[in-house]
Amino acid sequence: MGIVAILAAIAYKSYRNSVIKTDRADAKNALITWAQTLERCYSQYYYYYNASPTASLPDCPAPTASSTYSSNNLYKITVVRTATSYTLTATPASGTVVANDTQCTTFTIDNTGNKGYTGTAPAAPDPTSCWGAN
Repeated sequence: MGIVAILAAIAYKSYRNSVIKTDRADAKNALITWAQTLERCYSQYYYYYNASPTASLPDCPAPTASSTYSSNNLYKITVVRTATSYTLTATPASGTVVANDTQCTTFTIDNTGNKGYTGTAPAAPDPTSCWGAN
């Protein structure tokens, strides 16, 4: 009986880690989609943010401060932007499995294409390990 309990605990932990790793794709997809949206706007108007939008020079679409979530509602997407730069961040939504992800807690991407994360995942040899195929 004890052996079955140990095997079940190992299997559950492995399954849970697999689900968390799969759910990270929700954050990455949302950030890349928003980055593409902002880049399309920049290629048309030469800015990421227009503080005084008009009919001919609208503001670029972006996640709102009131909260935009990833497609599966696992991550809250926020943006800090100026006319010439932006940083998008995906933070786990409370009450989700990924809220317990300590390896890759948050994801970021900026206007230069730099991808980052916070968490305990090792930075070496690849500082973007959370963005990789894990």
